[in-house]
Amino acid sequence: MPASQTVAGELWKVQVTAIDSNGLISDIAEIEWPEIGDTDGDGIADIHDYAPSDPTIAFYSRTPTSGWYTLGFEDLWPYEGDYDLNDFVTHYAYGTYTDANNQITRFDYYGQAIARGAAQDNSFAISLSGLEASNIGTLTKTYDGSTENLTPENGHSGELVFVVIESINEMLPNTTGYEFYNTESGDNRDLVEYSVSLVIDGSIESLAGKSFNPFIFKANNRDKEVHLMNYPHTDLANTSVFGQGDDDSSVDNNEYYQTSNGLPWA
Repeated sequence: MPASQTVAGELWKVQVTAIDSNGLISDIAEIEWPEIGDTDGDGIADIHDYAPSDPTIAFYSRTPTSGWYTLGFEDLWPYEGDYDLNDFVTHYAYGTYTDANNQITRFDYYGQAIARGAAQDNSFAISLSGLEASNIGTLTKTYDGSTENLTPENGHSGELVFVVIESINEMLPNTTGYEFYNTESGDNRDLVEYSVSLVIDGSIESLAGKSFNPFIFKANNRDKEVHLMNYPHTDLANTSVFGQGDDDSSVDNNEYYQTSNGLPWA
């Protein structure tokens, strides 16, 4: 029967009679196909659709698939300083939601702040290359039981940049007997959950390579950024600092945030 004569959600039943090589005929058997259905009409059957009522979401993928990545920063760049890489430490993962054409329509970041070993206050931000502020449908942050809208930074081109944590010192405060957070003997406080959800107005193809670019910057000095090794700075960074102190970055060679010995600051 041609597909044009069927209706989504119909339940089909077929009678089958089998004949073996000796001509023996079996009893009639009935086979039923379960209702398939495609509630949101995106071409993906409900049983395979991650969000069967949302035509913008068909599939979901988490990176890593289970557990967490761990990210640690040294905030004394361009100098090695104490080089303990514990000035801000966080677990992180992210989820991507794609439509029936495998285009990304939503991006979720999940974080667990672990430790703060910095005396000076820092902020934590994320850059997503290939997106602009105009691509935002909604951008929200969830922390401490409440959800609020985030506003992307101005002054960027070819990337979407938003501050996830304005003050790491406030999220991971000191307490009686401990100047920092989970970096001193005997200080074993809870991890702090936080997350960001970006619903894209339209879709993008992928977040491959270094599109996802987390970094910190001085809370009182926005242009002093610290990124993962060989991840690019944002448009608001002061590039004149490259090559000073212990830094051996080469903008011309796309080499960033590393020492002459190839050591990173994150």
